[in-house]
Order: sequence, then structure tokens, then C-alpha cells
Amino acid sequence: MLARLHEGPPPERVDTALVIADEPIADSSRYDRLREEVGRG
Repeated sequence: MLARLHEGPPPERVDTALVIADEPIADSSRYDRLREEVGRG
């Protein structure tokens, strides 16, 4: 977090033909399920 204080400005916006097909979904319970699957939960 402290490194952010020393970062330069954000990069300029880049025009692109790429399109997001599916909006990202924040699913924090997914990580809990994955941890249970590998036996570290």
C-alpha cells in the first residue's frame, strides 16, 4: 500500500475493440468453497 504513494500517474485510456462478454461477479464464498476442496478450510 505504501508503494502506491510513490507510483506515477495511471496509464492513459486505450481504445480497443475488445468487449466484455460476461460482467465479472464478486463471489467471496467461491474462495471458501475452493479452500474446502483442497482441504485447507
